[in-house]
Amino acid sequence: MVQKYFSIIIIALLFAVDMLSKYFFYDLQIGKELRFLEPHFNTGIARSLPVPLRLVIVFSVVAAGFFIRLWKNTLLPKRVAILLLAGLLGNLVDRVVLD
Repeated sequence: MVQKYFSIIIIALLFAVDMLSKYFFYDLQIGKELRFLEPHFNTGIARSLPVPLRLVIVFSVVAAGFFIRLWKNTLLPKRVAILLLAGLLGNLVDRVVLD
């Protein structure tokens, strides 16, 4: 049973680590004394480009499907697909919550 859902469990764990690290860094400001860790907030997508939230959601769903398809067709290594999907999910939640 665990073997069947292993990838989903890993994606969920990586997503949780992403959310917790942002909470510790931005909300609790742990690490603010470290000069090389300066917070920066993007208000849009890459380089703060203003893109409507609906378009970001659609693009994220399409990208997730693309990554999964590449993974299933063995064109993308499983570990890479897991990292991409976890990052995509974390960024999508950031956009939905911050907008």
